[in-house]
Parts: sequence; C-alpha cells; structure tokens
Amino acid sequence: MNTENNYGRLFSQIRIEKNLSLTDLAEDGLSRSLIGRFEKGQTKISADRFFRLLSKIQVTPDEFLFRQKNGQLPDYFRRLAERMQDGDGDSKNLAENRQLEKEVARDYAADPSNLAAKYLGILLHFINQSSDDVNSGQDDPEKIHKTFAEFKQASHEILKYLFNVEIWGKFEVYLYTGFSTAFDAQTRMLLLKSALRSSDYFRNLSGQNDFADQDYKIILSVISSQIYDDLPTTKILLDTLKERLDLRPDIRFRAEYLFQLSLYEIAIGQEAKGQARAENVIRLWRLLEDEDEAATLSYFLQRFKKYLVKERQGIASELDRSIRLML
Repeated sequence: MNTENNYGRLFSQIRIEKNLSLTDLAEDGLSRSLIGRFEKGQTKISADRFFRLLSKIQVTPDEFLFRQKNGQLPDYFRRLAERMQDGDGDSKNLAENRQLEKEVARDYAADPSNLAAKYLGILLHFINQSSDDVNSGQDDPEKIHKTFAEFKQASHEILKYLFNVEIWGKFEVYLYTGFSTAFDAQTRMLLLKSALRSSDYFRNLSGQNDFADQDYKIILSVISSQIYDDLPTTKILLDTLKERLDLRPDIRFRAEYLFQLSLYEIAIGQEAKGQARAENVIRLWRLLEDEDEAATLSYFLQRFKKYLVKERQGIASELDRSIRLML
C-alpha cells in the first residue's frame, strides 16, 4: 500500500509547525530528497516509511487522519468502539454490526488510503461472521475454525502495521484490543506496553471519558487469551490489573479480575480454590440481578474446564483453540 499524494502536503504543514527540517527527519531509506518530493506530491512512499515519518514528528496515524479529514473522524470509529464494549448477541446488535460493516466497506472502496476503514472492516467482518457461526444453532466446529483461521491470516497485516507505529493513538489501541486474540503469546506481551502507555495517556487527558477504563479492558482482553498460552505471564497480567484496581476501584472490573483469577487457579491445579472463587463471582452477579452475566460466566467456566481436561490429556487441537478463543 502506498500513501496518497495529498498526504505529503499535510505532512509538510505539520513538520513546519513543529519546527522540524528535512534534515531532522532524514535517515537510511528516507533521504531529504525523497521526503521533499513526497511533501510536494511528486512521489508516493510505502506505508512503513510513512509510519516512520509520523513517529519522527510525534503524530499518531489516527491524529494524522483526523487532521486530513478536517477534524472529522468517520462516525463508524466511535460506533465500533461501542460495539466492542457491548457484546450482546441479540438481533438488534447483530443487525447494527452488519450495517456498520457495509458502511466501512463503502468508505474503503471510495478511499483505499483510509486505514481505519480497511482494518476496522477486517475486524467487523470477523465479529459478524463468528456471530453468525455461533448463533446459527448448528454448532459447526469446522466452520468456526475456518472463520478464525481467516481472521488470523488477516491479522498478519495488522501486526505489521502496529509494529511500524511507534506512538499509538486510540485507533491503534482499539486494533490491538480487537486483534490480540489472533497474536501469539509473546507478541501480545510485546505490544501490550504500547497499548497501556497510550491508554494511560488518553485517560489522563481531560474530557477523554471513553478511555476512563480502557486499560482494564486491554489487560482483561489479553488475559482471556494468554491464560491458554502462557500461565507465568498470565500471573503477571493479573498482578498488574490488581495494582491498577487498587488505585482506581471499580466493582465490575474487580469482579472480572476475580473471575479470571479463578480460571488461573484452576489452570495451575488449585481447582477447589478456583472453583469456589468462580462460584462466588457468579453469585455476586446474581445478587446484582444480572442473570445474563452470571449465565455467561457459568458457561465459560465449564468450557474452560473441558478445554483443560483435553489439554492435559494431550488431545486439545487447533480446532479447540479456535473455538475457545472465539468464545
């Protein structure tokens, strides 16, 4: 993918605003001459070189897109964030997801340089396809596995993108949270620092209420995958989440932390302790009259325990992995 010519004009404007010269930005593979021609619209540069230039002027890709669109990000950016936070599988939400996927596809077709549309479109397609697979009532493991395999394949490009961006904005944080399931355990942990650093930055900005608890969501998202792949780093993540919750208490996220802790205890052989803790969390949700959450956790607890039995017997397959990650 190459950057569009009109990106160079805006890039030049921001560089001048920051009192940076072409010499300040030049490096191997990015000469003063190449950058100058890019700014004048005389040449295009590859996406990875463009990301390197943005990092040098301390601007995130989504901030650049915001400027390029005259201060207006597409509405689907906000709506996808809402969909990711609202995991209901009812028909209304599924219909909204499908409509959102169509809008994103339309925007990307109109402007192939729109990275937000491209990558969020991939994520939406996976969300919608996996919802169709799970809610079809046919319980077709092979179909679920195929959907997840396609998602993993698509995630390779997102992974390359994230590694090329040194300073993350909200867009990159949402991408990481949405795609981390498809990354391996080491990669998740490697990129986690960037995700938390950016989420902490946005949380501390005035008026950034949408990131008030994003760090909790990021860590929980990573734990939910990491607990199957690497228990030592899962413990580190649990401790990190507890430290943050001690500083900024939240009863809902505390309950989610305790449930993930119970799964970890079961995984390391403390089954009675973990089972009791999990049942207490489920009981709490029933006391709070959230029967849906209680039922979801009960179901997930049983699926997790069944997966562990197969894993300990050495008969867990890639198909089992796909299903539990999608759950």
